[in-house]
Amino acid sequence: MKNPIKYNSAFTLIELAIVLVIVGLLIGGVLTGRDLINQARIAAAVRQLQDYNTSINTYYLKYKALPGDHAGATSFITGAGGNGNGDGRVLSLYVYSAPRCTSSESTSGA
Repeated sequence: MKNPIKYNSAFTLIELAIVLVIVGLLIGGVLTGRDLINQARIAAAVRQLQDYNTSINTYYLKYKALPGDHAGATSFITGAGGNGNGDGRVLSLYVYSAPRCTSSESTSGA
């Protein structure tokens, strides 16, 4: 009596290679997507800083003073919180300690 042929069930090298290529493509896609998201966040932050710069320059061209330092802000702008002292610097009591801050500028509107 002949022995029946036994088939070994296993993956071939070609099947394993195809699976490894697919896994590599998936991992590469995820890493590339993460890099694109980080680049988009950086680009958004840069765009926001450029918008702030444009706004400050527009204000300066219109009123000849920096926003927050405009000595006559309440006479030009309805609802302005207060006037600055016009020294070309914007100081805040929240940033500098009280002994170092000699400016009359504050966020209280006085």
